[in-house]
Amino acid sequence: MTQLEQIFKDIFQGEQLIRMIFSSKRKKSCPYQKVTIRPVKLNEHMVFQAEYTVGNQVIHENLLPDEAEKKAMQLLKDNFKQINLFTIYEDMQVLAAKP
Repeated sequence: MTQLEQIFKDIFQGEQLIRMIFSSKRKKSCPYQKVTIRPVKLNEHMVFQAEYTVGNQVIHENLLPDEAEKKAMQLLKDNFKQINLFTIYEDMQVLAAKP
């Protein structure tokens, strides 16, 4: 498990996340300008809402913690070079030059 995978696991399983913002597209073919993941309480359960910005539209998707963890890794590997992470303990910036 890489250091980044461990950070994502701690953030999503430990309910530490305030907001995660993906930006700086890897490819122009990526339809999203940015993606934001944040925790929301839905029917007494904690889920993570992924907000995809496509042009001037916003699309939402609700994810369970393990789904959100996998989605975050996939977005970083395939679509984006930068993540800004805001947690209850610290703020982090991840810059990924290569997938």
